[in-house]
Amino acid sequence: MKKSATGRAENRVRRGIFSKAPAYCPNAAKAAIVLAVILSLTHFSCKGSGNAIPAWKEDPIVPGHSAALLFIGDRYGSALLAIGEPDQTREEGKVHSAYYDRLEPSRRHGPAEWSLVVVLRDDGDGTLDGEDVVVSLEVSGDYQGRTPEDLGLGSTGEEIEARLGPCEATSTSLTEEGEELRLLSYPTRGIDFLVSPTKGAVTIIVTPPGGLNPILEESPIPAATDPFGPYGREPVLPGHSMAGITLGEELSSVRQKLGEPGSWGNTGEGLLYLAYTQGHGPWRLALYLEDSDGSGKPSAPDRVVSICVREPYAGKTKGGVGIGSSRSQVISEFGRADQEYRSPHRGEETIFLEYHHRGIVFAINAMSGLVVEMDVTNPVPR
Repeated sequence: MKKSATGRAENRVRRGIFSKAPAYCPNAAKAAIVLAVILSLTHFSCKGSGNAIPAWKEDPIVPGHSAALLFIGDRYGSALLAIGEPDQTREEGKVHSAYYDRLEPSRRHGPAEWSLVVVLRDDGDGTLDGEDVVVSLEVSGDYQGRTPEDLGLGSTGEEIEARLGPCEATSTSLTEEGEELRLLSYPTRGIDFLVSPTKGAVTIIVTPPGGLNPILEESPIPAATDPFGPYGREPVLPGHSMAGITLGEELSSVRQKLGEPGSWGNTGEGLLYLAYTQGHGPWRLALYLEDSDGSGKPSAPDRVVSICVREPYAGKTKGGVGIGSSRSQVISEFGRADQEYRSPHRGEETIFLEYHHRGIVFAINAMSGLVVEMDVTNPVPR
């Protein structure tokens, strides 16, 4: 295993599995904390300043999962905490929309009219409220985040298909000015690109893996599935294994145990991720693998370098710590963390306790004081 790739595997995303905040390199972690504080201050102090870019406009785009500091499957209440109140909302039966940062000229209507459109599925009461679920994120304008393949606003149709392969579906539409726009859809990946022949991609749409239509056709809350199979109560062994998966295990073995993931992708840093969901919601089990052959997709030589779990995982450490345990229980078993800091996580303030010499990280909700995520990785020697 290449040392550089292993190091990058341990630089996990603190918003979920896709953050770029280093988890195990002390100097890099300190730098990431400073960056997080700067971004946080930018988000809360610069709205309406007309100069600084809000933090949500710089967030990476993760197909099938997230953009603009929001996750597919988030509740609207979490969205409000993460990026604030929208400029405009619209209630349309079982689908609602929240609009942020209208683009100039103000008379523009249709595609790319807003910097961000959050599409939500109604929770059954017919009104937009905090319990509605995020099912699509549309970014336009000066949004700067890019995908792991380095695609973003302005990318041409040729660039998109060269890096993602031929689109799975396509359609065309005309703007008010008569320009023909082409929609390049990749529903299995969870991303669409609305492309202008002169400007490149003018809107990027993140949807659940499998596309938006299936989730809108279901009942308000999707049926749950078990992302852990028979391994939902396996013990948590820091620096070694969790959820029935062992660090260093080959992809073929993972597939035999858990089947195919809900989605997969590459981080652009020599790593691949497999995300196992519960219904169409956000990931519950995520595995990082080293892209051993450099193919950019899961293949036989790839091996697991990080295991991440959320509720409803019921496995526990030797001392009884698991999802739902208190911060005091974590410290009682593991002692003082090698690194501790706060950072926004899925729209909520979260405390991270990193035991990188033991090979485990705990994410604790700052309000409840309870563990919401556990990550097992290769230990870093002292």
